[in-house]
Amino acid sequence: MKISRAVSISCFASLAFEAFGVPAARADGCDLATAAAIAQAKVPYATTHVTTVAGEAPARAEMIFTADKAYLQVNGAWRSMDYSPQAQIDRINAVKSSAERANQTCEKPASDTVKGDAATVLVMHTDAGGKRSDARLWISDKSGLPLKSEIRVDGGNEIAIVTDDFRYDNIEPPAGVK
Repeated sequence: MKISRAVSISCFASLAFEAFGVPAARADGCDLATAAAIAQAKVPYATTHVTTVAGEAPARAEMIFTADKAYLQVNGAWRSMDYSPQAQIDRINAVKSSAERANQTCEKPASDTVKGDAATVLVMHTDAGGKRSDARLWISDKSGLPLKSEIRVDGGNEIAIVTDDFRYDNIEPPAGVK
């Protein structure tokens, strides 16, 4: 299993977000999202990742990213895998290129606070070949790192809501996991 992280966080380049929740960005005002995803790829962090589909129980995963490993906890069990910040940055840039070819809009409608941290809110809409997504990304005004993301993906037959809450303090690998 391979985990990629960026705007987190299930790669959907054509749907405007990268693996576990961090949206891709276009040069017309969404460069802040790309910069935040690249900044995040360079630092240790953890995320609580929740995917909700109507009629199903929410799927929850905990993830921790360090300089060279990614750790994923599902159903109480941790797994580790190799991780490369540079490979993630390359994926972010590839997603950005794909997003530039999609019908995408981006706005900064408001400021907000997440856990006491002032944040800029980005709202993105992407329509790529009939696959639509709407994303909100909260980026810390102080650090430039993503604090939270919410993505609504319309896959045609079902709609999924993907949320990520990011943490950057005291990030350590899970005890006993290699």
